[in-house]
Amino acid sequence: MWAPIFILYLLDRGFSMTQITLLDAVFWLIMMVFEVPTGAVADKWGKKQSLIFSCILIAVGLFIFGLAKTYIVVLLAYFLWAVGVTFESGALSAFLYDSLKSMGREAEYSKFAGRGMSIALIAASIGSVTAGYLGKIFLGLPILASSAIAFLMLFITLTFREPKIEKNKIESYLLHVKESFGYSWRHPQLRTLLLFYAFTYAAFWVIGIFYQPFLKNLGINVEIIGIIYLGLTLVGAAGASLASRYESLTGESGFFMSMPLIFVISLCFMGIFNNSFVISFLFVNSFFKGTFWPIMGKYLNERIPSERRATILSLTSLLWSFVMIPSEPVFGYLADRFSLNISILILAAAYSVIITGILVYWFKKCKKE
Repeated sequence: MWAPIFILYLLDRGFSMTQITLLDAVFWLIMMVFEVPTGAVADKWGKKQSLIFSCILIAVGLFIFGLAKTYIVVLLAYFLWAVGVTFESGALSAFLYDSLKSMGREAEYSKFAGRGMSIALIAASIGSVTAGYLGKIFLGLPILASSAIAFLMLFITLTFREPKIEKNKIESYLLHVKESFGYSWRHPQLRTLLLFYAFTYAAFWVIGIFYQPFLKNLGINVEIIGIIYLGLTLVGAAGASLASRYESLTGESGFFMSMPLIFVISLCFMGIFNNSFVISFLFVNSFFKGTFWPIMGKYLNERIPSERRATILSLTSLLWSFVMIPSEPVFGYLADRFSLNISILILAAAYSVIITGILVYWFKKCKKE
């Protein structure tokens, strides 16, 4: 419920887009520092325990954020929130994959991950409309409601059963982290997939940061923004539920070629035009963002051993955070200095260059692995 209004909330607190994106850079820096340690905790001491810590920290972080009035208090909220996200990021996907693997059904990962994300996005779509009306009363209310939801998630998590996997009882924590890094580096396919995920998801996130001011610049009020987010999340849910079908239709190579191309085209239209027609490309982005996580989760999990799964999956968020730290403030500054449209066009150009390099390496080197 925080997603449709949190940029408007910070703008209402008197922060500029540059200040807001700098705050986010701190969030990503905290995530980068804690990603691998919390992933290793999940591998060594249990993914269920990691998810429990996540619910508690996210609930407290969101509660403080919803009441924050100063930069320092927002930073404190972001610290707790970010650490909570790191406890979830590697453990969540690993928990699902290992649970399926224990039943001999790991090949169905993208179907179940897509179904789960679809249900979550449908729930979020209901929250988006509610957030718009709550935000009209006080922009912090949807954030406080999100805190309550995160707290309720704790009781769901307590019912989980840890999947049984073989673990190395001798390997120390530090050696586990070191060997997990080494495993990722020694396997070109896995290394390239991690980079593809990090840069693509970072681009999705940056353009998502611009949605609220973009819609506000079109003269759309907060209640209508909530309804638009309802549509965006429903389209994202459709993308997630169709992820396995889309992947079977395109194949691995087709997915890597089609998704970035369509994404770049939508960014170009958003950067060039400034009218209500462009809202349709927000829906295009939401659909492909919905398909992205289940498909990439399948490709990554297929190449990672169970005993290192949460740690290596945390590398995706670590790399993503590493990309976000410099990029989000840069694009926020460009939006303040020039315009949102110019910043979006520069994002399209930068993503095109980087992702082309990654895909050239993939098709030349990794396909033979």
